[in-house]
Amino acid sequence: MIKKIFCIILWLFLAGCQRDIDKILKIYHVFDQANTFYRENNYDSAITKYEEILNSGYEAGNLYYNLGNCYFKKGQLADAVLNYERARFLNPLDSDISSNYNYVLSLLVDAGSARVLYASPVIRIINKVFFPFNLDAILVFLSIACGIFLIGFALKFYLPDYRRAWSIIITVAGLLFLLGFVAAKEKLRFINRAAVVIVKDVEAKFEPITSATAYFSLKEGALLEVLESSSDWYKIRRADSKIGWINKNSIRKINGNDISDPRGL
Repeated sequence: MIKKIFCIILWLFLAGCQRDIDKILKIYHVFDQANTFYRENNYDSAITKYEEILNSGYEAGNLYYNLGNCYFKKGQLADAVLNYERARFLNPLDSDISSNYNYVLSLLVDAGSARVLYASPVIRIINKVFFPFNLDAILVFLSIACGIFLIGFALKFYLPDYRRAWSIIITVAGLLFLLGFVAAKEKLRFINRAAVVIVKDVEAKFEPITSATAYFSLKEGALLEVLESSSDWYKIRRADSKIGWINKNSIRKINGNDISDPRGL
């Protein structure tokens, strides 16, 4: 009986592995097709194939990078910036992504003037320090710092002769954990709230009404923060802290999702 159960469990495990392998092979095949279309300058078909991979639930920095290149070749610079932003979030140290991203920004008027979300000076420094790390790396960093803190706290009582040294270690680990936590929170805030303007020019208004008075304007490719949603409007904030309302069709969020009210993030 036990042997039979073991065989069933093993069969289910192997079947699950086979499904994963089949899915990976299918994704690789579609990715290869997309790359072939790109080399043939058939950018629309390449975009369709890349997005097919994204719709299957798989995402990667290189995938968004290739999408950004397709849009750049088509002359859709704002869409290129949007996908480069997504690629940079996953692979912040990739030099090819950064190079193409900065070049496209140089072609857009005023788009590259403020590429950060509004934050206090201290938070900006922390973001700059942790920029080279993606969210997964920061979570690993937090786990290590937390482990050192807990071990140090325990050994402080078991090794009283080294209590002073362990106190220093605990303090440093706690501080690093705090900094990493803030950085992780800011990464999540960026991916959940950041958006890119995809039209040539858009006016931010004082109220979510078409007839409302314009407050300020935003250029194609500009980065902004979405604060909340109301019908066909987004309440947004620029890097200089100015807040206004713009039509939802004017921007695309970095995470690709619509929102109802992200204020709790």
